[in-house]
Amino acid sequence: MKKNTFLKRHLTFTKDGSSSLKLNCFDEYFHSVHGAIGESMHVYIHAGLEALSQQQISVFEMGFGTGLNALLTLVYGKNKQIDYQTIEIFPLVEREYLSLNYVDLVCTQAVSSFSKEKLHNSFLTMHQSKSGETIQISPNFRFTKEIIHLEEKIFEPQSFDIVYFDAFSPETQPELWNDQVFEKLCAAMRKGGVLTTYCAKGTVKRSLKRAGFTIENLPGPTGKREITRAFF
Repeated sequence: MKKNTFLKRHLTFTKDGSSSLKLNCFDEYFHSVHGAIGESMHVYIHAGLEALSQQQISVFEMGFGTGLNALLTLVYGKNKQIDYQTIEIFPLVEREYLSLNYVDLVCTQAVSSFSKEKLHNSFLTMHQSKSGETIQISPNFRFTKEIIHLEEKIFEPQSFDIVYFDAFSPETQPELWNDQVFEKLCAAMRKGGVLTTYCAKGTVKRSLKRAGFTIENLPGPTGKREITRAFF
């Protein structure tokens, strides 16, 4: 996929009032049109973060995108020690991430120890961080973002407890939804770890199974019948 294709995107709003972005050349959104925050909470927080009971958790997110998943993990993982790592080859530019309304909505909806100003600054810090720079966003949340393709990324074995697999759809980025990718992620996960994704396609589930995961079908968020959770 050419870089300039992904840079052609515009702001849109989803049905729960939260913002998102759309790729202009594809019928593809960064989040569900039924609700960006609702989808992320359902797929990554409830099915992922809250599925593990341990207090120290290492997260890998495939596709930092708008930063919504990281923001929600920061807020809802406040009682855990979290090491959050993510990659994003096409990071948002300043005008794009400044246009997103997640901080306002999260501060309204969540019982959080973060003030709006502090959460806004944390969100900006994550977007503005340099590639490979590890930042202590809060006492319990460490963050690293790399500008790198997944196929170029080298993982240490048994590094992660959770994988948020939030790449664009298999139709838009087929190279990220194959056996080799899931084998690579499986090797980087700790025993008992969980991978969660919005995608419920049969081809993806079969690839996950071949890579060594055990598949669980879960009810989806508003507008989607089901999602996929995979345990290692």
